[in-house]
Amino acid sequence: MEENEGGQKIDDLLARLGAPSPREDGQQIEDLLASLEIEARSKMAQSLASESPKVTRPRGRPVVIDEELQSKVCLLLSLGLSRRQAASYLDIVHSTIANAMQRDPEFAASVERAEEVSTAAPLVTLALVSRRNWRAAAWLLARHEKREAAAKKKEQP
Repeated sequence: MEENEGGQKIDDLLARLGAPSPREDGQQIEDLLASLEIEARSKMAQSLASESPKVTRPRGRPVVIDEELQSKVCLLLSLGLSRRQAASYLDIVHSTIANAMQRDPEFAASVERAEEVSTAAPLVTLALVSRRNWRAAAWLLARHEKREAAAKKKEQP
């Protein structure tokens, strides 16, 4: 009985305020709830549509050489190691470097630059020594002449 009296008091209060009683106008409340649910679903759909599209995972085998490993390969090559030695040091297969070079032209250019640096370092050392040692100077001169002769042959058809 107390619940009925409490419910009756709420009904009286709603009637004084001019609000419909839930017992008298239950359909109106159900309509209100349905409209709120529709509104919530539409907001959810808008938020899902505004999010970035779902990123799918690439198919196939994952790439072994990431940017960090690429820089390590180039460092080892610039120190004078061969591609096989660098691959062995990094615990990867040597063909992985070749495959990565085919896929990534920027990495291929970096590898070529690193290999050129590795050949230039001994020449710089030899040039410094040639100032004190005549044999080193003679070797550099002969090498320079061979290079000039090869360049002339390429220029002539």
